[in-house]
Amino acid sequence: LECIIIGSSPAYNGIDPSKISMRTLNMAAPAMILSITTSIAKDYILPHASSKLKVIVAELIPYLMSWDTHRIIPRMTGLYDSKGYQEDMGNNFYKQGIPAEIITKINHYNQDQWLGHDTAGFYYNKIQGNGWGEPVVQGKDYSFTDSVVQSQLSGLKEMIDSATSKGIYVLLVNLPQNPLYKDMEMMGFWGPTYETYHKVVAYINSLAEKNSHLRFYDAGNDGDHDFTDDEALDANHLNYKGAARMGVKIDSILQQMIP
Repeated sequence: LECIIIGSSPAYNGIDPSKISMRTLNMAAPAMILSITTSIAKDYILPHASSKLKVIVAELIPYLMSWDTHRIIPRMTGLYDSKGYQEDMGNNFYKQGIPAEIITKINHYNQDQWLGHDTAGFYYNKIQGNGWGEPVVQGKDYSFTDSVVQSQLSGLKEMIDSATSKGIYVLLVNLPQNPLYKDMEMMGFWGPTYETYHKVVAYINSLAEKNSHLRFYDAGNDGDHDFTDDEALDANHLNYKGAARMGVKIDSILQQMIP
């Protein structure tokens, strides 16, 4: 792998890996939040990546940052409660090498077991969706200085520092939502307010100023984006058409980032 995508359902639905001109795997999954994706990167991707890995494309996931993932059951949307995760954690995530019996299982896993996906991890069921629809809000605001929020951002910085210290680039992406959110207090379906979101962006930009291997791409652009109703699955997800164009946009940025 040369490129790995991590994130929640907006990245899972909204970034087509086949449009990226590197060998890419989309590891995003529904219901993820920032602390989950950074854990996956730190515990699984970075310790086991080959020398060919060039970049991690990570959805910023600015919503739900105040969720205390160590107290919510299932913790981290199930990651800490997973028997497999507990086994891996108990073995220090096999940083000294993956056992032969696990390698054997991996080698027996093939296309027939992906059930509707391709081997790049993308769901190619071409569901048109209902367009952007109404800009519904179900989330709420949080304080940027909240200890849980700061913990999640610290985890993100730790992941970025770990990746870039190995020469791996990191592209953080905020994906587009219904453009009508630009006329509302909340910046998307799950929030937060624009005021809080801009504080998060300022923090990310401060990291990028000090790290030449990090870049932030705000595809949502406070609602001023060019993704049409025909490219939307619903208020906060792109459909397969939008995902294809987003993949092209991301590929263009990666070509600029990576020598």
